Amino acid sequence: MKNNVWNISSSLGFADTLVEHFLQEYANDLTALSEVMFLLPNRRAVRTMKEAFVRARGLTPMLLPRMIPLGEVEEDELFLTGGDARKMLDGMYPAIGTTERLLLFIRIIMAKPTDFGMKKMSLSQACYLAQELSSLIDMVKSQHLSFDNLKNLVVEDYASHWQETLRFLEIITHHWPMILDERKLIDTSERRDKLLQIQSEIWKSNQPQQRIVIAGTTAAFPAMKELVKTVLALPHGEVYLAGIDKFLSDEDWNEITETHPQYELKELIDFLKIERKDIQNLVPPYNIELEALVSEIMRPAKVSDKWLDLAGKTFSPQAWGGIELINCADIREEALAIALIMRKVIDDEGRTAALVTSDRNLARRVANELERWNILVDDSAGKPLSLMPVGIFLRQILKAAVNLQKVDLLALIKNPLLCMGEDYSLVRNLGRRLDKIVWRQRGEDVEAQEFAEKLNESIGPLNELLNNSEIEFKDLLECHIKTAELLAKRNDKSGAQVLWCGIDGEAAARFVADLYESAQILGKINPQEYEELLQVLMSGINIRPKYGMHPRLKILGPIEARFNQFDVTIIGEVNEGIWPQATTADPWMSRPMKKDFGFPLPERAIGVTAFDFMQLLCGEEVYLTRAARVQGTPMVKSRWWLRLETVLKALKIEPDNLENAVYRLWAKQLDKPNEFEKTQPPEPRPPLKHRPCELSASAIEMWVRDPYSVFAKYILKLYALDNPDKEPDNADYGNIVHEVLQQFNNKYSGQL
Repeated sequence: MKNNVWNISSSLGFADTLVEHFLQEYANDLTALSEVMFLLPNRRAVRTMKEAFVRARGLTPMLLPRMIPLGEVEEDELFLTGGDARKMLDGMYPAIGTTERLLLFIRIIMAKPTDFGMKKMSLSQACYLAQELSSLIDMVKSQHLSFDNLKNLVVEDYASHWQETLRFLEIITHHWPMILDERKLIDTSERRDKLLQIQSEIWKSNQPQQRIVIAGTTAAFPAMKELVKTVLALPHGEVYLAGIDKFLSDEDWNEITETHPQYELKELIDFLKIERKDIQNLVPPYNIELEALVSEIMRPAKVSDKWLDLAGKTFSPQAWGGIELINCADIREEALAIALIMRKVIDDEGRTAALVTSDRNLARRVANELERWNILVDDSAGKPLSLMPVGIFLRQILKAAVNLQKVDLLALIKNPLLCMGEDYSLVRNLGRRLDKIVWRQRGEDVEAQEFAEKLNESIGPLNELLNNSEIEFKDLLECHIKTAELLAKRNDKSGAQVLWCGIDGEAAARFVADLYESAQILGKINPQEYEELLQVLMSGINIRPKYGMHPRLKILGPIEARFNQFDVTIIGEVNEGIWPQATTADPWMSRPMKKDFGFPLPERAIGVTAFDFMQLLCGEEVYLTRAARVQGTPMVKSRWWLRLETVLKALKIEPDNLENAVYRLWAKQLDKPNEFEKTQPPEPRPPLKHRPCELSASAIEMWVRDPYSVFAKYILKLYALDNPDKEPDNADYGNIVHEVLQQFNNKYSGQL
């Protein structure tokens, strides 16, 4: 048998090991390396491999091999890989845009809210259902299933609300292919699979002599498995797998289920009809003892009774010496402890560290804690567009334009993007005068009042549209964006130049252009729901800074951390619900329905996360952190944390030996003051010349009870400002009448 399937052990960095292997092989002729083709799981993996080449070569230039992401393959990439791809692609429709498909689903769902037990459905609710429906269709296409299987589901076997949903799902899936055919489009996932199938057919009929390498994929979908099989049959085809467990016996290997980290690899190996023992390691493992321990920790549940036999086995400290546990009281303490670990790492020249977690709350907290040392860390998840300056500005415009409330207008005026063709400092000054003098003290300031009128005129057209009962979505979006550009206009620049610059502005421009192109699909909507829909759509656009981040620190999700290895790995928030993440209910299919339909079990996602955890645990220096309480709620240790403790106890090793209290104690002491000074009550004692000469009877009582209030009111002349949106009341009426009588009496004091 040709030996063209290799394994890269879990204790080795996949990308760095693979790159080093190829650089050594082509050391005499690095230009020949550019002729090698790498097929990688996705674009993120492509980026990781390129970074690995840069690390290995430093500043020495070289031609990189060609790298193609299997999960996002394009037809242009097929034209260069042999065979008559153009003829085979003839007649294949382009993929439907993500936004276009989402808006189509929203419109279909909004048309029949009663099928979901609702008299009326908001646009944001329909958007959520549309997103889940998109995921469902992609899964069906990827798994080569058919919606014809819906006919085989016995409706009466399910609860009444699932019966209604199933009928609606049958209607959508019946008409969806016709909608796509009418538009001459095809689903993205179906098109990707067809491209992979075409590539497989090309290479089967016309085998290339080029060296083709598939690396790091578990080939979760049938089309990918077929492509891997095709590559293995090529004269110069190779497959490099990551982290195959070679420590399980064959009996234990056969007991692997969906929740086990090796499940997808086992499926692929079985599909390729190769034996696990025939897959050789590319290089020897870095820490074979650690890999054996991790294999034992992740042992299949059906054979976990073999832990009872561990008492007679011994592992050297090398197996568990690099793993440290940090049990924190709450998430604030955990975030600060992690930040301290990362802060310490950068003191060591060249060392790298990464926090890997799915908990976005923890990731944001750690990033904020690092800023106390002026350290900016790259968070791979980025920040939603809705929380970036341009997104906030767009939302503030809508909020202010709905009812023209003064509080909302003030918030908009204070936004740095609002200039309306004036100088920035002038607008801020006019805003403060408008707030204090005109709207709160009800005085006069001609320039500030003219500014307010100009602002109202600018957002007037948007206000008119938002107060209609129905409006075309495209018209409302167009008016909204034109208003934003008008308000953002500077002295010497157009609003478009100011608004759409920077990383968030560029992302917002792409988002708006994409949405506007398909906006006519939604037709007429209730404008009161426009803001919420826009916020939901913007929340799906994540933005990462391009520069300014620390080069040796990262915050990553489990998927982003694949292929990478760091000197220090921190697995954050190792609690149930995060590792693994809690499964969410599917609004379209219940678990029994999915099983009857032919979908993979939801536990498969647990197995994928388990594989990521297994790879991370095999790092050189690993910290597992958790919080006992999150927002006051008691948390449960992750099943994998508990497995680690169980195996250690079976080996007569106390888990407390792995406990690291240093960073946790530092986190507790870091903000603790050296001493506490009791705050004395205020004792206002102004000079005699500033003290009031007379007080009303009520003020005397106030003086005795709260002398500081007298100081504030009669000496500092501090008065509470009125709410700018306050409606005139009886006190205002009384003041007006008294003012009229006073002016009348002053003018006609001698004669009525």
